[in-house]
Amino acid sequence: MTQKVKLSFHLDVDAAEKAEEILSSLGLPLSDAVNLFMHQINIKNGLPFKIRQSREKAKTETQKPVKEGPGGRLFKSPEEMWAGLPAAEVPNPERAEPINLVHEGLV
Repeated sequence: MTQKVKLSFHLDVDAAEKAEEILSSLGLPLSDAVNLFMHQINIKNGLPFKIRQSREKAKTETQKPVKEGPGGRLFKSPEEMWAGLPAAEVPNPERAEPINLVHEGLV
């Protein structure tokens, strides 16, 4: 028989209650879920999932700057954004060199 160890730790009340409710609906006691988690850590030699930024943080840090221009101004279209830049900074597709996809190894 496997020996057991007694652990004591602090959890966020709301998170623990919601997790216990979900686990209970699966017929799984919290202690069994913790055991499964520990086994997965051992199997994966680390956390069994990727750690990422929250969606809200990612949205505010990555998507917002794409939509906002200098000084936090919001543009309705790319044309409106380009209109506020000096002519030298506006890309001109007619001056762009064509890309040879075969030569570049992309086709």
